[in-house]
Amino acid sequence: MAAGDFIVIGATSADTITKGSTLVRSVEWEDENGDPLDLSGVDLSIIEASPQAIATNGTITVTDSLAGTSELYIPAEVTAALAVGRFASFRLKARFSSASILVSQVITLEIT
Repeated sequence: MAAGDFIVIGATSADTITKGSTLVRSVEWEDENGDPLDLSGVDLSIIEASPQAIATNGTITVTDSLAGTSELYIPAEVTAALAVGRFASFRLKARFSSASILVSQVITLEIT
């Protein structure tokens, strides 16, 4: 994921989020050239979530640091409380150091 991407999860027939289902998605972190970012020692978090339960109960975890991949997890009890449509949103933050932080554009969930 490059910092400038706009993302909607659940907006295609191949990628749906059913109300009350657990959301697990792979997230790839890339630089401006499309090369994987090294996530070794990086602190990943969910921020600016609406509703806040997404950040409180969801997680973003590094799965392969050298390949720049992570896993986004939002439990079923959180998606069960979301309204159908595009009303839930959040951002992901990667803190490489105190001077190097990458924040995604807003990520919207489309719940069916």
